[in-house]
Order: sequence, then C-alpha cells, then structure tokens
Amino acid sequence: TADAIWPGWGHASENPALPRAAKEAGITFIGPDEHAMFMLGDKIASTIIAQTALVPCVAWSGSGIVLPDPGDAPLANGSADGR
Repeated sequence: TADAIWPGWGHASENPALPRAAKEAGITFIGPDEHAMFMLGDKIASTIIAQTALVPCVAWSGSGIVLPDPGDAPLANGSADGR
C-alpha cells in the first residue's frame, strides 16, 4: 500500500477526484486539495480568480497576444553535435 501520492503532471494532476479518493483511502495527497484543483484546473474559473487578484491576463478573445517579428528572432546555427 502507498502512504502518499504525488500526481506529477498531466491528467492525474488536474483531476479533483484524485485528492478526494486519496483522503477517503487514508493516503496523503501531495498537492492541492480538491477544491483548489477544481478551481485552478478550470481555465475559465482560474482566469476569473487571477483577474480578481488583479493579475494581468490575456483577453478572452486572445487579442492581447502579440507575436514578435520573425526578423527579430535570433537564429540557431550548427548541428546537434555542436559542429
């Protein structure tokens, strides 16, 4: 049996049912509780939380995203082995 669970990254780390199930099974969940995971795992809810805390956010339309001019980007030169 396990004493603790750390979900890592990916689907398990975004599922609020996991910390709930761990608690019910008497296993320590290393991560946020189910309420925080639910709120921060939902893109709309997490953006509303961020905006409420006055964190700058990109507009819902994505219109605030500006890509740099490709001519200004640095260029990588050389092969993978460094020659």
